[in-house]
Amino acid sequence: MKISRQLPQFSKQTALLVVAGQLGAEIYLAKDGEVAKILSFDLPKPRYSDRAGRFIRRGRGRVMSFGAVRDVDKGGQNKEFIRVLTARVKTETDKKKNLSASYVYAPGHLIKQIKKALAPLLGKSYKMSFRGNYLGRHPFILLEMVTARRSRRADKKLVRPTRLEAVKILNNESIPSPRRE
Repeated sequence: MKISRQLPQFSKQTALLVVAGQLGAEIYLAKDGEVAKILSFDLPKPRYSDRAGRFIRRGRGRVMSFGAVRDVDKGGQNKEFIRVLTARVKTETDKKKNLSASYVYAPGHLIKQIKKALAPLLGKSYKMSFRGNYLGRHPFILLEMVTARRSRRADKKLVRPTRLEAVKILNNESIPSPRRE
């Protein structure tokens, strides 16, 4: 799909957008004014059929509470997701060896782990990461975020004068000359 003119066009470069969610991911490729989804996957949520970890709480001859703990192993689930994501990104980066920019969008609790896992694959092409769950969002929204971050970084690089005289000169205001008596 063609990229809107107000967004980065990536005319002389190839950009990879890696968008991760809780258990799913999408990968976009932006090049020559066009962006395309090249990969999408979802890992299934684990389902439990047994009552492992069942407990009963008793006291004074009565059953006060009972239940079963069906906790999902979130640590193992996250590791499996990152392993699959890394493998899929590796196959895509091997196909497109001339990547010049890559952007990562991931939830806050996974972003450090994902950046660490993808760092060897993306190398010097890695530019920015965005914290949040942007899975399923339109690619133009993702590119708008890149544009906004670039403009904020450019504003930080501007040198702002600290003296009142310099501000007045830059704003084309007249500076009163010192009075001599």
